Amino acid sequence: MPSRSTSAATLAVLSVLCLLALLFGVNALSSDLPDDPIVETPDATCVDQEITAGAKVRPADVLVSVYNGGTRSGVASKTMSTLQIRGFAAGKTGNEKDVKVRRVQVWGNPSNPAVQLVAAQFGDDVTITAGRTSTDPSTEGVVVVIGDDFGKLGKKVASVTAEEDTTICSPFK
Repeated sequence: MPSRSTSAATLAVLSVLCLLALLFGVNALSSDLPDDPIVETPDATCVDQEITAGAKVRPADVLVSVYNGGTRSGVASKTMSTLQIRGFAAGKTGNEKDVKVRRVQVWGNPSNPAVQLVAAQFGDDVTITAGRTSTDPSTEGVVVVIGDDFGKLGKKVASVTAEEDTTICSPFK
């Protein structure tokens, strides 16, 4: 059986350890949170990729941002999900408040194969509008604006051949 002095010493050591743990915990709780992100995220979600005439552009090569240009809620995120299933990289989704679109508009250069590939996913009743940009300045990639008359995507198009040398916004790989 341990002596009284041994028990008292053990109790004293355990008390000191508990006090140190308590002080350490209070210090950790009251300190500032770290400023550095745990995972570094780049500012850009895509890089410019040079495409030569005759090269095929596939969905995995294209970043798409989808916005709602109508009054139905959830249409942009649902469309983005379907485009992701088809292999496109997801950019941003949201609402374009100052734009009213009847069915679908794809914003970008009509001769750009990435724009052509995205537009082809919506079938024949799609408008490609050059020179338009999103009201969100951080939007990258091909911009799609969905209107109230949009139903669903058309037949899946697997690739488009570039007719001329060009640059597309391609997702980080």
